[in-house]
Amino acid sequence: MVTLQQQLSIISLDKPEDIPQIVRLLENPQSPVALPGAITLYNHDCLHVLLEQKNSPEEEAFIVGFCMGNDPATKRIHVFILKFFARYIYPKHPKNYRFNKDCLLEFDRGFYYGKTFKEFRFNRINFFRYANNSVDKLQEHFGISKQNLLQLRLQRVLEAKARIKKTRIIPKQTRLNRSINFFKWSSSICALVGGGLLASNISYSKFGFVGLAMSSSQLLVASLLAKDKTMIIYSASVFLGVDLLGIYRWVFS
Repeated sequence: MVTLQQQLSIISLDKPEDIPQIVRLLENPQSPVALPGAITLYNHDCLHVLLEQKNSPEEEAFIVGFCMGNDPATKRIHVFILKFFARYIYPKHPKNYRFNKDCLLEFDRGFYYGKTFKEFRFNRINFFRYANNSVDKLQEHFGISKQNLLQLRLQRVLEAKARIKKTRIIPKQTRLNRSINFFKWSSSICALVGGGLLASNISYSKFGFVGLAMSSSQLLVASLLAKDKTMIIYSASVFLGVDLLGIYRWVFS
């Protein structure tokens, strides 16, 4: 049987003097401008144990969100203020207290989970009286389901994997789209130059077919990259074929 105090002695805890002043200003219940859900450092650490959250920035954000969601006094403006300060004002050094996008997602996850607890206000519980109680018994007492905690962790892992997969796919697609757009724009410019030369009816007009051939070639490359079968056939057989015939007849003859 592992007690709450024993589990607290295992995890890495922040000291009160290590907490930045701006963080204590908004999240310490003794602050005159503390937001709803403000909690003492000891209770905060106890929630880490009971909710089976470690000390990653995302899990810290989960606990903060849980406390705000669990406090019925929390309004939208309070959530906005906390998120704004945590996203842009909280210090990065020596320890990073700022929320990134993943932290904001975890804050919301904790917030809505905290709202499901109607009977207890966790930021007001005197956890010192429970220090020698079993963690399992305390979870049962407060209605903290291990199955729900497992589902939350599973959601976190699956979403993290999806974000990693997305970051791998999007740059590849972006580079491909940029290449396609480059060849399309270059093809248009070459077509304008080549067509202009032919329309001008000057001594160099015959070289307009060179510009048109370059335009058709680049359109063919763009079509191949886009895997557009219709445009591949169209640009290769009609445009490029006619332009090469023009070069043969007007430039090399």
